Amino acid sequence: MAPWWRRLLATRWLVLVAVALLALFLFSELGVEILEPGANRVDQATRNWVLAHQWPPLVTLCRVLTTLGSTVGTTILGLAVTAWLWLRRHRRIASVIATAPIVASAGFDGLKHVFMRTRPPGAALARITTYSFPSGHATVAAAVWLTLAYTLRRERLISRPATLALGVGWPVVIGLTRIYLDVHWATDVLGGWCLGAAIAAMATGLYEHLERRAARAA
Repeated sequence: MAPWWRRLLATRWLVLVAVALLALFLFSELGVEILEPGANRVDQATRNWVLAHQWPPLVTLCRVLTTLGSTVGTTILGLAVTAWLWLRRHRRIASVIATAPIVASAGFDGLKHVFMRTRPPGAALARITTYSFPSGHATVAAAVWLTLAYTLRRERLISRPATLALGVGWPVVIGLTRIYLDVHWATDVLGGWCLGAAIAAMATGLYEHLERRAARAA
């Protein structure tokens, strides 16, 4: 029988593969849905509700949060953490974390030009002219923070509550700010979360693969 650690790593690997496939499936379903005639009804209803409940102080807070969680800022942060870990000789973790912002940034940008979806009217007021689906903020936030939280937790560098706050809480907040500021449709953000989760699952799957190789070598 295989050692317990090999069975555990194999199980984690299978779970991460399943998560990646599920997230990609949900993303593809959303992509097909937004191309259907009349698919904007739910998004429009969500937008109408949000606009009816906008509160100026909360709008200001969302602008601050969405700036902190920008695609550029999150990518730079992810690469900065990568460099720090590399210098501290945590090269296995660094190589994993580096993949998340790079793949996420290239992925959402390319897919925007595939779907070519128009943003809600609020984007014009904010002078945002890029396509809408998927949300870059949601994609990069989910990819980077889920990867970062998972690997740091596996290395026992952060607590379980911190893992949930970083990996789930922050990407959710960033995505919701995009809807609240009327610069993205709700399905744009859902698509971004799905795409980002798939990228994170693949990145952390790479981490488990490298862990398995290291365990075998030991």
